[in-house]
Amino acid sequence: MKALIIYDDVALAVKAIATLQRSARRAEVTVRWNIKPWRLDILRLPSTAEEALGEAVDAELIVFAGPQVYSLPSWLEQWLECWLTHRHAGEAALAVIGNGRGGKPSSHEASELWRFAALHGLGFIMGSQQ
Repeated sequence: MKALIIYDDVALAVKAIATLQRSARRAEVTVRWNIKPWRLDILRLPSTAEEALGEAVDAELIVFAGPQVYSLPSWLEQWLECWLTHRHAGEAALAVIGNGRGGKPSSHEASELWRFAALHGLGFIMGSQQ
């Protein structure tokens, strides 16, 4: 399975990667994750956004990790819409992962991502990292 992690803090990205890897072990299934982390601020650059889009077209999961990511800025929403039109994966989902220390998204912020997922027929996962 392929996942893209969009993050604003390296430590949270590392924890998100560990969470995905741990999830496969806990479920006792054979899943090999192909995980590509992308820092939020560099996705604003057109060439970088295009590169990330190329990596995301076959992703089944896009994980949001970090306070600035939760609010879904308009340019990131446009990037996600572009991903939707180009993606090759069948079913896909968005995930929001907090840091396990109270650094979770507010219900309003999570609801922005949830609404986007619901509008486009995507799954939605919300959790926290331990």
